[in-house]
Amino acid sequence: MSKRAKWNGYKEKMAKKRCGKKDEAGPSGLGANSLTVQRLTSTVEGKYQKYSRMGPLTLVPMEKEATLENIKEACRKHFNTNMECDVLAGERGPSYQDASQIQNWKVIHIRFLDNMALEAEEIILEESPPIEQPCDRKSPKSSMMSSLKPTSKSSLKPTVAASVSLSRMLDIGKLITPEVEIVAVNLEEFSVAEMAWLEPKEATISVKIESFASGGFRDAFMAKSINGLPSGQYVLKKYKKTEIEGIKKLFGTILKHTRKVVQMSALARNFAQNMEEEVSVFEFGQTFTYAKVYYASMNGEPVTIEPYIQGRFEKYINNTGNISEDDSEVVLKAETFVHYTHERSDGQLIVTDIQGVKYSLCDPEIATSTLLTEEGNAILFCCGNLSATAIKNFILGHKCNKYCHLLKLPELKSQESKKPNK
Repeated sequence: MSKRAKWNGYKEKMAKKRCGKKDEAGPSGLGANSLTVQRLTSTVEGKYQKYSRMGPLTLVPMEKEATLENIKEACRKHFNTNMECDVLAGERGPSYQDASQIQNWKVIHIRFLDNMALEAEEIILEESPPIEQPCDRKSPKSSMMSSLKPTSKSSLKPTVAASVSLSRMLDIGKLITPEVEIVAVNLEEFSVAEMAWLEPKEATISVKIESFASGGFRDAFMAKSINGLPSGQYVLKKYKKTEIEGIKKLFGTILKHTRKVVQMSALARNFAQNMEEEVSVFEFGQTFTYAKVYYASMNGEPVTIEPYIQGRFEKYINNTGNISEDDSEVVLKAETFVHYTHERSDGQLIVTDIQGVKYSLCDPEIATSTLLTEEGNAILFCCGNLSATAIKNFILGHKCNKYCHLLKLPELKSQESKKPNK
């Protein structure tokens, strides 16, 4: 082949590349039954407003025709998420609206968004005017892609540099500790129905460095979902250093005890859901709910993560089995809930530490009639299990009320009640 022919072939190849034309050979990134996928963050970051890479390249099984919806479905299934999948042109966007726009099939770039974020971005895209590209006259696809370029919030802000005083300039020379830590975690959920831990799912959260609350054994830290969880505020809880050795002596490891906390929360949630199904909402009114609690590991330390409950926190029944003296409706229903757990477990246990904001509960404990397993080598449930003492205290303090009668719960056998009829 002559030099001129080689040069002409090179110029044609470069022209196709610049104008975004696909080779006639077709998608090279699509294997027999898989796609090579690079996952990106949900929002742009940094000076150049790029989507950052999350994890290594991944082979995603692709059993259907390579349409955009099938690609999204395959990615959602592979990464085990219900969030919306967005297929991008690359690390700087834009979003693709049709599979024919995918120019480079070697690697498919994706990100995941919750529905609210996706709807907001679609509104921005609809209102953004198209931007002309050098190849518009040669390729109609490029003009369609340019109109899909997302407008980030940061690009709408004024670009005037902040004025900094000399004293503040010198302060910047010192270490300024961040208020939050960004961490990637694998969330594990326990299923009572399957009596097993479900497949973990990836999430990225920002966690406040300083705790906002403290309990008997753990500190609580505010957190926010970046991706992998529905948007909103969460609480991350980890053990106080002063309590770790004591827990290890009783339960072996912090990991074991943390997993048992999640299992216990799942059981309490199951009790609340079952009671809700058994009552007549018209007669009984509102019932209690527990949110899902996840097990995770942060910086090698076992933690739990759960939704944050906004409002005034109250405790209705202690883990000792003692009942609040308030005769409000929510306290009466809390007594009924504990009575319900005793009846449905054939007297083997009760859910205690009934606390939260109105009917949204959190941090339950469970007291069992016997403290140890049948083998006698391990404590049932967690540190707050006060066993028969808590059950006895509750029975002595409880007097069946109208909500117990609506559920047709039998009277608890007890000595003379400490509380008057309600």
